[in-house]
Amino acid sequence: MTSIATPEYTSEFTIPAGQRGIIVVRFYDVWGDGTVNGWQQPVTPPQVMFDGNNIDLALWFSANSVSTQEPDGFNQEDYINGQSQGGFDQHSHYYQQSFDELPYDAQLIISGNYQIAGYFSVTVYLGLDGTRFQYEMLDREMISFPTNANPYIVGNPSVIFYAELDENGLRHDTLQPASHSKHSVKAEERNGELLLFRADAERSATGYSDEMASDGCSKGYLSATKEDPSNQQVLILRVKMPTTFIGSSSPDLTFSSYQCRQISVSANIESRTSVDPLLDFWTVSSQMLNQYVDNDGYAYVFFAPTSFTQQQVIDQGTAPRTPPLMIWGNYKGYLLGDPNHAIVLRYRDPASDWEGNPVNAVCYLNSAENQPVTADELGVFLPELFGDTLDNFLSGKIGAVIYDQPWPVK
Repeated sequence: MTSIATPEYTSEFTIPAGQRGIIVVRFYDVWGDGTVNGWQQPVTPPQVMFDGNNIDLALWFSANSVSTQEPDGFNQEDYINGQSQGGFDQHSHYYQQSFDELPYDAQLIISGNYQIAGYFSVTVYLGLDGTRFQYEMLDREMISFPTNANPYIVGNPSVIFYAELDENGLRHDTLQPASHSKHSVKAEERNGELLLFRADAERSATGYSDEMASDGCSKGYLSATKEDPSNQQVLILRVKMPTTFIGSSSPDLTFSSYQCRQISVSANIESRTSVDPLLDFWTVSSQMLNQYVDNDGYAYVFFAPTSFTQQQVIDQGTAPRTPPLMIWGNYKGYLLGDPNHAIVLRYRDPASDWEGNPVNAVCYLNSAENQPVTADELGVFLPELFGDTLDNFLSGKIGAVIYDQPWPVK
């Protein structure tokens, strides 16, 4: 195995006079050394120049935060906090830094070498004292050197190419499309169903949202919250998997077209004291979802009280920062803890012509007006979520979902 240097990138922004702001750099699906724990390895942040002066980016969140207190550099407290409230994707790396306003337009130049990651973006948030607005540039939009070597352009060698060369030259593995079956049962009532929502315009504008669409809402997120926690102790989520970049242990060496570059599912909590015990994992990535996709192309994620989930960790001898596996009749997938704040689905760079792109859902003005996304909007790619009590789950039932029967349909 040989490693060669990745191309360089440059992204430039003109910051209007009188504006102060924050730069946020996001890396998702970090490949690391290609192992199941590769995402824990750090990435090299960009170099930043603002008005001709260097700005050092500060680490905001990382799977392997730099720490002088831990022998492996792992800052456990900062990492664990990543699952609270809005939170972070567990397998991501975030950097940020603020800059002060100038009396004239100024150039912001961000540069470096492309990192071995599934997705990389730079977002500049301005107007922090009032209505927030932003400039965003995805990896595929950046200027590369050598010219035309951007590894996120369809047909170019991908970042994985620069990390892996086998003895025969190139290896190019692609995901095979899943077969499609119509075998299902009719459910008169979809008992226990929880609905998912797209981020509304107000939330998208005032939060640190990314993947903003022209309609004023972020196309990067869907989320759901429990409506009846006592009767929704155990949840099961079903997701029709799109084609993704790092969706297996052998990502494409030639960058291709993907329905959605990356998708992940996270169990976010209210605070570190809101669950007991506090788990050291909360996200399932595209690669993890694809590990147990069924014959119809669907992946499943389970959520349960953290005490129950932790017991599965103990029983299975699960590695640190890795969720246990749940096999429940016809359904198999990773088990996360109690999402007592929200379940968050992140969509990175969804294709404009992909049916499941959250942009196909209505953009509502605010949370008071927001309505759930529907199958009419996202088709078969609409995630479905059901909840029930722990006792019912142990008896083989999560709402309308029965452990040894096909998934209920509308």
